[in-house]
Amino acid sequence: MTSAEFAITYQPRVEKEMLPSPKFEGIYWQGIPEEEALVGRRLCINNQDWVVEVVGFQGSEGAGNVAMHQEPTQQEDVFFLVGAGEMTIWNGMECQMKPDQQNLWEHPLFGVMSIEEAKDADYVLAVASDLATGVEKLVLNITTAVGKMLVVEPLSTQRGRHHGTQLDKESMYFVVKRSPYTIDIHELVRFTGPYGGGN
Repeated sequence: MTSAEFAITYQPRVEKEMLPSPKFEGIYWQGIPEEEALVGRRLCINNQDWVVEVVGFQGSEGAGNVAMHQEPTQQEDVFFLVGAGEMTIWNGMECQMKPDQQNLWEHPLFGVMSIEEAKDADYVLAVASDLATGVEKLVLNITTAVGKMLVVEPLSTQRGRHHGTQLDKESMYFVVKRSPYTIDIHELVRFTGPYGGGN
């Protein structure tokens, strides 16, 4: 069951923007037509409001690398679609400080389709509920040109954690960056007068 759905358009003929080294080696970015409508939108996931800040496709045309870096203010969700590689997520803790606690997670990456299938597929980003647990999560629903339906769950790097990605061959994935929604105290209605602290 989904509580929110957003169509995503992959445009294979749109020019790829190569991202700068040394953080990125052989990595490109492709925006989507829905970016303006999605960025700034609020999503409610498990009673937590999030604001979408970045959406788009990222990948490589051969081997590529994203150096280990921190996500200081955003959670980054990566939906891996094409290719193979590995993502490493580190919580920033020195392993020797807590030898009994694992601080580094290595996740193998395996594509769910070929690049040719990805070009003709339909994508829907959705907030979906797990039927067994009721827990909500962000997923990418995919329908291929031959009607095959896939549901891709993300690898998520939480705020404050670090991550890096090694791509072994041509690869592609969809990226969502989101931040917790907070109310700015200055946006609240300010009362003036004797009971509101005004003059």
